[in-house]
Amino acid sequence: MYSLLGEPADKQREVIGHFARFAAHLHEDGFFAS
Repeated sequence: MYSLLGEPADKQREVIGHFARFAAHLHEDGFFAS
């Protein structure tokens, strides 16, 4: 299975994992606090 960018699924999951950690750090820093 391939992503919209044509990356293999394992690479896509890796990128998503990195983004998830990045977003979590922003959330911890209160960036998304409402």
